Amino acid sequence: MANLYLWLGGLEVLMVMTAIAQSVFLIKAPKTRERQVLFWGSFLLFQTLGTISPYQETANALLPFLFLIIFLRRRIIFFFPITGIVLSLLFIPFLIVYMFNGSMDQVLEIDNTFWILMDLLFWILWILFIIKKRQWNRLYPDFSGPQKRSFWENTLLWGTGTVLLVLFFLLSAIDDFHFFPSLAKGFILCGTAILGIMLYAILAVTIQGNLKAHFEREAALNEYYLNAQLKHFKSFEKTQKETRRIRHDIKNHTGVLYTLLEKEQFEEARQYIKEFNDVVNHPGERFHLGDPIIDAIINEKDSYASTQGIRLTAEGIPGFHHMDPLDVCTIFANALDNAIEAQKELRGQDKWIHVSFVNQNAMQYIRIENPAKEVHKNGSFFVTTKDPGKHGIGLGNIKRAVEKYYGQMNVSYHNGIFTLELLFTTK
Repeated sequence: MANLYLWLGGLEVLMVMTAIAQSVFLIKAPKTRERQVLFWGSFLLFQTLGTISPYQETANALLPFLFLIIFLRRRIIFFFPITGIVLSLLFIPFLIVYMFNGSMDQVLEIDNTFWILMDLLFWILWILFIIKKRQWNRLYPDFSGPQKRSFWENTLLWGTGTVLLVLFFLLSAIDDFHFFPSLAKGFILCGTAILGIMLYAILAVTIQGNLKAHFEREAALNEYYLNAQLKHFKSFEKTQKETRRIRHDIKNHTGVLYTLLEKEQFEEARQYIKEFNDVVNHPGERFHLGDPIIDAIINEKDSYASTQGIRLTAEGIPGFHHMDPLDVCTIFANALDNAIEAQKELRGQDKWIHVSFVNQNAMQYIRIENPAKEVHKNGSFFVTTKDPGKHGIGLGNIKRAVEKYYGQMNVSYHNGIFTLELLFTTK
């Protein structure tokens, strides 16, 4: 039973360490599912071997910290603050027991009932943490997306975590200072309060930083959407002016054509009609599908796609009046960006993107197709580079936006064609 506690305790410590590394310091987990399985499988194997070895206590105590170093890789500088945060979190229950016991040595040698309760408490809190994290990820998708901390945020978190590590060693060695019992308990009480305040400060900075990333993303999407709308309406206004001008001059144009034909100047008449046709068929924007948001996004992306030699076509009538414009922008801006990016490296073949909107009863079906040279699968997603860790973010953002409206997303790759399919209810 003691070996099981050691094995389980080591696993719990590493779980907390990696959770703090990802949530507080934004250090990414191994990029692929295979690497994640290798990381945790290796740890469990070494943890099991350590448990049955003659040095079981030392092995099981050190292994989580060694694997934390592997997890951090190049960001080893965060080893000390993460260790400080984890040890402080785990140490608070022992400090509370010390207030009633008065001896740290006796606290650390407490019976198995305490450890069982601690394990139960850990798994209850862990399940609550997972549930809460998923809720926040749905509300604030940026929590699971790419983020960065500012220099000052990193410095504050690093410094606070390191102070917690120093404070942990001071409090754990309280018996070595030979204080009077009342003074020692007062020191422990103050230390516990400081630990709690500093841990709360780290939580506040973490939430604040993630909320900042969320609102920065919303601001960027708002700016993109407003700029696209502005370009769309300016182009529409220009088109309307051009149409009114042509209508105003239509008598003059027909008069010129009549004169040319009457004089049997057929070549000149043909050239005049061609130039007139070019003016009429150059409205500034090619797409007017009936939804101003979709029109703005598709026309904006069409302008960029044409510079890359990509022909964009669209058909059908979109119906997204029930959706937040920012979510519509997230879905279609990312989808078209991905389609354009996938074709930048194509050489000597036709480049195109086709967007289809199909309405049937209360359902809206969207299909976006484009050729792609190389596509690799990263988990449940396809990415278009040889390094699966570098892309797939756009599809993740699309998926979160789609699921917000209980829609479905499907991606496929067949015969060199990448297809993104979305299905929504329109009510």
